[in-house]
Amino acid sequence: TGINAEYMGIVSSSSSMETIHILDTQEAQMPHLSAHIQNMKLFYQGKLWHQLSETLLQYSKDPALRQDSRMVELYNDFVKEFQDRMDQVVLLRLVAKITPQLPNLKSRLEFVDKLKELVLRQEQALILAELRKGFHLLEERDIEACNLILQESSKKVDRIREVDPFLYSQLYKLQANYHHARKEYQAVSYTHLTLPTIYSVQISVVAVSLKKK
Repeated sequence: TGINAEYMGIVSSSSSMETIHILDTQEAQMPHLSAHIQNMKLFYQGKLWHQLSETLLQYSKDPALRQDSRMVELYNDFVKEFQDRMDQVVLLRLVAKITPQLPNLKSRLEFVDKLKELVLRQEQALILAELRKGFHLLEERDIEACNLILQESSKKVDRIREVDPFLYSQLYKLQANYHHARKEYQAVSYTHLTLPTIYSVQISVVAVSLKKK
């Protein structure tokens, strides 16, 4: 349900109205998300960053945000303005929905690297940023680079006393994706003998029958 702006004592400035213009655009595109959008406007104008972060997270889960570059537009025209005031883990959860809409690996890695500069003091958010790079490197079949990220991230997570559940889920997901991709790569390396074989292939012989003539 929407929240009463008069009750919150919010007065809209011209600058804030410009910032939330993207929300008007997306409300026209996705009217079924109107309640979320109205709440985001009010939380932004009231500087209620925690509530705004949580509402953004719920908003981003709608399948309609996966179309075109809607998450990228939302970030560039809205989230970017207050990202340093958000919960940094929540910000990285949004990043997981933003980067797939960027055009190529280079732009995705550059985007994540810029975010890393912002979250340097939040260790778990920083690890999430590295894992996000790992996902994109794996998409491009850079298995070794992904493995290095997994190894370093696992060591860091092991040293943290209270780990955010989302960080655990992303670490385990990347591990599963990595092992699946590695199996596929090994199969291709063995089958196509014209390619260099990176991994050793072990062949077990179950039984050999020899007959004398």
